[in-house]
Amino acid sequence: IPNNAKILLNAFASCTSLVTPPPIPNGVTDMANCFMDCTALTTPPVIPSSVTRIWACFSGCNSLTSFPEIPSTVEDAHECFMGCTSITGNCIVNAGLSTQYDWMRRDIFTGTVNDIYVVYNGSSASDVQQWETIVSQYSNVHYEANDNPVPSLSVRVTSVDSALSETPSVLGEYAYINA
Repeated sequence: IPNNAKILLNAFASCTSLVTPPPIPNGVTDMANCFMDCTALTTPPVIPSSVTRIWACFSGCNSLTSFPEIPSTVEDAHECFMGCTSITGNCIVNAGLSTQYDWMRRDIFTGTVNDIYVVYNGSSASDVQQWETIVSQYSNVHYEANDNPVPSLSVRVTSVDSALSETPSVLGEYAYINA
């Protein structure tokens, strides 16, 4: 990929033998459909902080096992991880949800099956509420706002240390208790 590339629209779409992605240059702004249906892709690339659009970027990547960190510059992530049946773990989100980009809220995790924890690292109360709303439509997606888990799972855990910095390994409802 040339260092001066700005748009990677459909760049590697349907490259079914691609296992490891190339580095994405700083300055790229659009990665829509970039790795769509790359069925052998197992790890995502680092998404540069210049990227504003990852619409359907990893849609159909059913061998992808982990999430890229989503930078705060991203405005459109519609269908980004749709059909990623092997993906699990923490989805670190630094991006807020602008009302201008209403489509970012739809179908981000449709077709995922493993447990996913969305960790929003921002401070906007409205974004916290919107991310809670997004994950509530999926039975396998759970939510943590700035490492403060929202009770949403089925087995209750009575205490979690307030300094907890990792996703709990035990499924349950979590409430922070000052130790």
